[in-house]
Amino acid sequence: MFQVIILHKKFLTNRKGCDILPPVKEIALQVVLFMEKTRLDPLDELVEYSLLYDFYGPLLKEKHREIFEDYVLNNLSLGEIARERNITRQGVYDALKRCRMALREYEDKMHLVDKFEVIREKLHTIEQIAREDAASQSERIEELTKEIYDVI
Repeated sequence: MFQVIILHKKFLTNRKGCDILPPVKEIALQVVLFMEKTRLDPLDELVEYSLLYDFYGPLLKEKHREIFEDYVLNNLSLGEIARERNITRQGVYDALKRCRMALREYEDKMHLVDKFEVIREKLHTIEQIAREDAASQSERIEELTKEIYDVI
């Protein structure tokens, strides 16, 4: 799903009248790609946060970690968590929002999940190669192992 971004003509030139469309176009493209990336259906979002939690969960505060586990892993509602912890529903929502933001920030800085996904994909390819013809296997496996070492 692409969004159209309409920019006014005066924003496309600087004071000297020079065209600044390419940088603006690049920024607009980044905004569109970010918006597409952040729109996940609820199940994909749940899987993504579960994976982020697997990697970065221990970095969260204990209280936030418990609330996040109750919501994502134990599938409790905001109201159930609020009653159980004797806090407001809004407090639970805010804690979950902080957890999500923290998990995304950790991933943006460390890229462990991205690296994990690349390595898993390369290993899957190696498994497929292992089932193929033996003559070309060693070259392709060496190439993929180099790519994995580059990721690490």
